[in-house]
Amino acid sequence: MIQHPLPIRPIPYGDESPASLLIRAAENNGFVSVLQLLSAYRFPSQSDEWLVASFVDQTRFAKIIHAMGLHTDCISLAYRRTGPTSKSPREMNGMGLPERLFRNGANVYCPECLKEQPYWRKGWSILPITTCNKHGCRLLQDCPLCKQPLSLTRNRILHCSCGHDLRQGKAEMADPKGTQWWLSLIAAQNQDALDRMLSF
Repeated sequence: MIQHPLPIRPIPYGDESPASLLIRAAENNGFVSVLQLLSAYRFPSQSDEWLVASFVDQTRFAKIIHAMGLHTDCISLAYRRTGPTSKSPREMNGMGLPERLFRNGANVYCPECLKEQPYWRKGWSILPITTCNKHGCRLLQDCPLCKQPLSLTRNRILHCSCGHDLRQGKAEMADPKGTQWWLSLIAAQNQDALDRMLSF
């Protein structure tokens, strides 16, 4: 078991997904996967399910962060639950978003955003968000070259396991109004409007 902090410790971006932070940590420190990184610190690494569960449990994610010697700011990248159970909504900007509104992988992305800053945005995990609000293009899903989903436990943030540079993906232009509506709803913390919409 590793008893010391990671030699190279990534600094978290404010809107980074917890998966992105661990992928960058694995890449920067020469691990072949996030699972190998976790195993080195004696965290369960048999499946993706334990890892996904840590992304919605700040107590569990905090243990990972502390063991690796990462800054405590990283803990806030993990979601909180608005209630006591694993089925309770995820908290985002003070609102409770049901579990069914989230993707758990790290395979949906905007190649233009990746060119600007090499990390996965937390907002890309929200299912109804299908276009990039900044670049007005459809978010890409999976690797454009091999057509396979991007592994949640990979060790390269900008490349598929086949070697393809994800920044080279060609995203078609799309109307971002739907994404803008969702983002404004979350920014306004309008839980009542969200609940009414989801009731349909």
